[in-house]
Amino acid sequence: MTAIVQESDVVVHTMYDSIGPKRAILLALISVMDDDADTGVLWEEIEDQSDPAFHIARGANLTRQFHKRSGDLIRLIVSATPIEPDATEALAERVRRHQAGTRQMARCLTEQGMLRPELPVTRAGDLFGFLTSIPVYHQLTLDYGWTLDECQEWMTATLITLLLLESHKHSTVDS
Repeated sequence: MTAIVQESDVVVHTMYDSIGPKRAILLALISVMDDDADTGVLWEEIEDQSDPAFHIARGANLTRQFHKRSGDLIRLIVSATPIEPDATEALAERVRRHQAGTRQMARCLTEQGMLRPELPVTRAGDLFGFLTSIPVYHQLTLDYGWTLDECQEWMTATLITLLLLESHKHSTVDS
């Protein structure tokens, strides 16, 4: 909470008075992350495109946007989880939203006949969710020194290979 107060340049009681308890503040921050990453725009773009590689590339780009815009905040929340139940709840909400989005992406690919038939839609959503998760992105960029571009390109290529029918793997990707 101290870091949030310092960043927002307000006193602690003002923050609690205007937003509510710590739990409410953390959950509000999770919502702000979604707004900052333009998740609504992502779905509009996907609905306007029939190229499955484009869908996957946009999903990988969304993870990049989370990392770029909110990576420090997410790491702060993660670091607080061993001692702060409200941080654990906020992180669980972030993960739940991510899983919902990746499962929706897998359903979209299935409905359009682009997903490999031997791959159940739930497993496709799980793979998409895991490979585009913030921890994977953090590990590649922070621990292994990958650039944002390298990470996004690898996620996109790997997901295309794992999820798509062979006939859709060579679509043009413009992310």
